[in-house]
Amino acid sequence: MAFLVATCGGLDSGFVPSVQDFDKKLTEADAYLQILIEQLKLFDDKLQNCQDDEQRKKIETLKETTNSMVESIKHCIVLLQIAKDQYIAENHADGIIYEFRFEPW
Repeated sequence: MAFLVATCGGLDSGFVPSVQDFDKKLTEADAYLQILIEQLKLFDDKLQNCQDDEQRKKIETLKETTNSMVESIKHCIVLLQIAKDQYIAENHADGIIYEFRFEPW
């Protein structure tokens, strides 16, 4: 959420992001996730070509850490999509999206 607030101008700027802005950021986050997943696949090639055991262990550790991060990001994106859908369902039963009001905790 801090990412969304930071990229939309913060809480004090007076900018109120719309649902479309929120959806755009979700799409952008998903695109970056896809790039990261493609990069993750490259670790397999590096492992196959690696002759040094110490270097292999480093690559395996990096691959495991990156894979864990990818799974966390996937989970966050899904939760943000669910939150957006729930917001729309609760506040815009008529199907018209007016604006998204971010209320800090």
